[in-house]
Parts: sequence; C-alpha cells; structure tokens
Amino acid sequence: LGRLVHAMVLGGDYLVWDGTRRGKEWDRFEAENIGREIVTASEVAQAEPVAAAVRASELAAPLLDGAHEQTIAWEIGGRKCQGRLDVIGGLGSEPGRVRLDGSAFITDLKSTTNAEPGWFARHATTMGYHAQLAWYADGAAAAGLAFNPRCYVVAVEMKPPHVITCLELTDR
Repeated sequence: LGRLVHAMVLGGDYLVWDGTRRGKEWDRFEAENIGREIVTASEVAQAEPVAAAVRASELAAPLLDGAHEQTIAWEIGGRKCQGRLDVIGGLGSEPGRVRLDGSAFITDLKSTTNAEPGWFARHATTMGYHAQLAWYADGAAAAGLAFNPRCYVVAVEMKPPHVITCLELTDR
C-alpha cells in the first residue's frame, strides 16, 4: 500500500487487477506484467484517501512541488553511485545550473503507522532516513543539481484520519 500511495502522489505506473491473486488467469496476467506494480481494486480504494490527504495537506504540498522520481548518477572516488529522489524542488528554470542560494530541496515520502513527530523522528533515525537523504543531497551536489539542498521527510499514516508529519532534517 505504501508503494501505491507513493505512485498516486508522485506519479508512477501501476496496474489494477480485478480479481484474486491465484489461479491460471492471475498467473498469466502476472507473467505478462513482470516488473510492474500490480494492485487490487480494494488496495486502490484503501490508498486513495491516503494519497488525497497528502495532496491536500498545506504543509506537505509545497514539499512535494518539484521534479518527481528523478534518478541521479554521480561518482565518489571513481565509484559509480545512483539514487532515485522522490522529489527535488526549488531548482528554478535553468537546467544544469547548480543552486547555491539554499532554495533547492529534496523530499522523501514515507508511509507509516505513526506520524506523531517524536515517535516518527526516532523511527526515521532507526530506519536511516537521515543517511538516505544525506546520500541524495551529496548526489544532487555531485550531479550538479543543488549544493546543500534542504532535506525533508513527509510521513503519512495509512489509517484514518491519515495524519501527516513533515520533518526537516538538520545537519545535526
């Protein structure tokens, strides 16, 4: 469900299977769509209100305004590196120009069972989200996109009322 919410909010390809995930018909459909996200109609019904809550959030919406699902590549010490950014924003209209003014940002969208700020901050640390976003920030700088972008996590609870927490990561 988290990947489906991600696709609904940030754009992404998924197929809706209107049946049960078993039997010859399912096996054939799955074989014809290897590598694609396949979801059921009931999963779509569960994910839609979550995605709608994120899109309607006055706090989250500006942090999701930018280029979505951007794969970037760079090198560190001759080793090839890559990352896929959920959102990179604030880049302006001049492609290939590094932003030095602090207006660039990277946002990662996460689904969770608990978006209470204190709990989620501890959970994010345990999961290494800070390291993931630092990696993306280093990659964005090395790829010539943004120097020292601000980094955010938008966390949304999967159960109603779909509480949303937006965290800005600091250097600390």
